[in-house]
Amino acid sequence: MEAATALSTLVSLAGILFMLNRLRAVAVDHFRHEIFALRDDLFDRAAAGAISFGHPAYGILRRTMNGFLRWGERMRLLEVVLLPAFIRHADRVAENRFDARWKRAVADLSASDREWLESYRDRMRRVVVRYLIVGSPVLAVTLVIPPVAWFFGVAVVALTERQAFEFGSNDEAASSLATSPATSPTTSPA
Repeated sequence: MEAATALSTLVSLAGILFMLNRLRAVAVDHFRHEIFALRDDLFDRAAAGAISFGHPAYGILRRTMNGFLRWGERMRLLEVVLLPAFIRHADRVAENRFDARWKRAVADLSASDREWLESYRDRMRRVVVRYLIVGSPVLAVTLVIPPVAWFFGVAVVALTERQAFEFGSNDEAASSLATSPATSPTTSPA
C-alpha cells in the first residue's frame, strides 16, 4: 500500500512538472506571437505613412520588440524582480539613458503621434507583464491552477447535485432499491 502511494505521488509530481513545463512553452509561444503582431502592426502603421522608418522613435520601439523576441524565452519573473538588486550603477545609468533617448526621440513629434507611439510602448509593456505572470511556474501554481481547480470542482459538484436531485425525486428509482426488512418502514420487528 505504501509503495502504491509513493508511486502515485511520484507520477503526480512528474505530471505536474510536465504540465508546468508545457505551460511555460505555451506562454513563450503566445508572448512571441503577441510581440510579432504588435511589431507588424507598428510596421504597417509606418508603411501607411504615420511615421518614417528612419525616425528614432520607430527604431527604438522596433529594436526593443526585437530584443524581447530574442530574450523572451530566457526572461523569467524571478530574474526580473531580483534584477534591480544586482544592477550595477553603470547599468542604472544605461537605463536612464534609454528613457532619455526615448524622450528625445518623441520630442519632435506632434502630440497625437507621440500618443500613439506611447500606446505601442504601453501595449508592449502589458504583453511583457502578462507573459511574466503566466510564464512563471510559481505564479501558475498559485494564481492559475487554484481557480481552474475551483471551477472544475464547482462543475463536478453541480453535476453530482443534479444527479442526486434527480435520483431523490424519482420515486421509482428509490423504490427499486433493495431494502432489508429491518430498515423497511412498513415492516414491524417480530
